[in-house]
Amino acid sequence: MENMSTLLVDLLSLFLCDLGPHKNSTICISKYAAVNTNDFNTKIIADVTHSFTSKARLLQNINKDCKLSYSNEASYTTFEGKTRLFNFVLAPLPYPLRIYERCKAFTPIFAQLIDEMCSHLDELDELFSPITSVDPFVKGLLEISREVYGPNGRDYNKDIRVYINRADYILHSEEIAQQSNSKTSNEELTYCRYCLYDYCMCNDREQVTFNNFGDSPEPDHKKLSAELVPKLVEINTIATSFSHASEFIFDLHKELIDSHKQREKLTRNTEMTHTENYPILSYVRTIISAHDLYLSRYPPIFGKEKTCVLLLVDDYLLDDFDIYPISNLYKEHGVVTKIVHVEDLCNLMRQRKLLLVNEWEVEDGSVRFTRVSTYYTEKKPGRLILLNNELDDSATLKDFTGCYEVSVLYYRTWYDPSCIESYKDAWSLRLLCEYSDAVKVPSAPAQLASSKRGQMIWSDPKHIDRLLASHKKRVKGEAYNEELLDAVKETYILQVDPSLDVNAEIVNDAIQNPHRYVLKSQREGGFGVVYNSDISDALSRGIENKGDVSHYVLMKRIIPPTQPSLFARNLNDETFEVELHNSITELGIFGFAVYDGNVCKFNDTDGYLARTRSEFTKGNVCIDMGFINSLVFY
Repeated sequence: MENMSTLLVDLLSLFLCDLGPHKNSTICISKYAAVNTNDFNTKIIADVTHSFTSKARLLQNINKDCKLSYSNEASYTTFEGKTRLFNFVLAPLPYPLRIYERCKAFTPIFAQLIDEMCSHLDELDELFSPITSVDPFVKGLLEISREVYGPNGRDYNKDIRVYINRADYILHSEEIAQQSNSKTSNEELTYCRYCLYDYCMCNDREQVTFNNFGDSPEPDHKKLSAELVPKLVEINTIATSFSHASEFIFDLHKELIDSHKQREKLTRNTEMTHTENYPILSYVRTIISAHDLYLSRYPPIFGKEKTCVLLLVDDYLLDDFDIYPISNLYKEHGVVTKIVHVEDLCNLMRQRKLLLVNEWEVEDGSVRFTRVSTYYTEKKPGRLILLNNELDDSATLKDFTGCYEVSVLYYRTWYDPSCIESYKDAWSLRLLCEYSDAVKVPSAPAQLASSKRGQMIWSDPKHIDRLLASHKKRVKGEAYNEELLDAVKETYILQVDPSLDVNAEIVNDAIQNPHRYVLKSQREGGFGVVYNSDISDALSRGIENKGDVSHYVLMKRIIPPTQPSLFARNLNDETFEVELHNSITELGIFGFAVYDGNVCKFNDTDGYLARTRSEFTKGNVCIDMGFINSLVFY
């Protein structure tokens, strides 16, 4: 790893006009350091982008006037726009292996907590009812949960339940938080030459040597007196994108390391430090497992070959980078997959081509539906059926061409009102689908429980023991690591309902010191987050009218150490720019859990998403603020 870190520092130095003075174990970078342009680093950029383009073909965004357009007549405009690569970090960053392994171990426990929250609809109702008058999005999910899983409805605990989550973590230090208040803007940035952090984290290793950097064994830079801990930022159930992009970034960085170094400089532990990252395989494994469980529990009406997995999107092109690798299920596993736009599915529902079949008869090769639930009728649990033609009055099908029974419904949209607000009958569609026997990924209760308000409860150390004890009694076949519980509780960071009088002192502190807090809505993917002076404004209004802030969760801000990063951005004019920023990295661990009633089939993790951003911006990749990265573990 020492040799690897030297290579990373050398690569960094290639792009800076002046790396600044350094001694022994430190590197110093001026706040005004400029990116250097020369033949060698230009070649690196060219090689990297050519490799990225040929391997990934990833879509960042599309020129707005060139987007694929939809109309009620189902006519489409051929896409002729320009594509852009995702923003990415030019070289991988060091990250503590011990903390990465801990985050991997924590993530399945969070799935257990969420599953337990979902099993108590009365508690979800009590938690979210107070904000339905000010949050229509939460209201829609809660009303569906009440109707579908209430009395005489589906039994959530007996259903096939699947969670494809991404748990996002950021390293936190109270010590850094206190020191950052006294930091001057002109202060020179000093980093450890080994871990590249401004506050050295090499003390996380059992032994540290600086033989490659000088004779002195003592570092010349800042160290923390207390250990850093990963704090849970959020759990995403739908906005779990970039698993496939993470694979390409890993391959890209691996090729970069191999190409722009002397191979013999690498230690024999290179493969261990820059570990493989291919989470898309577990996406497919999880959906296939859900599909197989469905076939075992519900013998298909038209036969096994006439079942399908449905992937619901709100932009056929924007989701290309994640959706189409998953949709290759048919080629690899013989499972039909259909990618359907929200508006398309709404139209099918209104035309009675998407319906619930509650009862049916099979005779002489034909199927007669004796009881169905449609957009126009009262709804009951049943099979979710896609028809090629509108059902006639006889409700009898002799030709099954184009007809499919949906086994799994995987939502790749619906995590924010903007995803569905323009589509007529979107909530009626969600209700129809929620009633169905199809496996919902995620279900409406799971989406509620995973929200910031749900996280405020299940991540609180006061509730963790109770929820896990209840889950342990209810679910069989799942491992429970009691030794990890204390560490899991440390991932919690203060988060409260700002509308409650009991939290008035915290709210007043946030008004006076907004830089210490963030205000989060019940959305995924970084939507609806309020920062800095806007927090003071929002909370001040909330003192007069509690309803103005009841739909928010006020969270203490996570303060991490920083690292220098080279950000590569694809510009609209088809050129690339490389900029140096003081950055922080958010580590997302992909988690996959499948439950068949009260039996856990599996609950594990596979792969990660590293999003690196400037310390002063948000980390959303889709809005051009976050940069995809890979990690070198030490």
